[in-house]
Amino acid sequence: MGFSIGFLKGFVEALAGLCKGYFGKISNNSGKRVSLVQFGNALSTISKPKVLEKIN
Repeated sequence: MGFSIGFLKGFVEALAGLCKGYFGKISNNSGKRVSLVQFGNALSTISKPKVLEKIN
């Protein structure tokens, strides 16, 4: 059980790091940082209640 949780956490952190790099490059090339930040914040706001719903 501990291994699977650690593996999953590592996978998610690696995926988050890759996404940050990829979307950071897009942001730098397009010059549309504000709209990408707003989109990311909206996505985070929408997903948090769904994650909490699954946990409980």
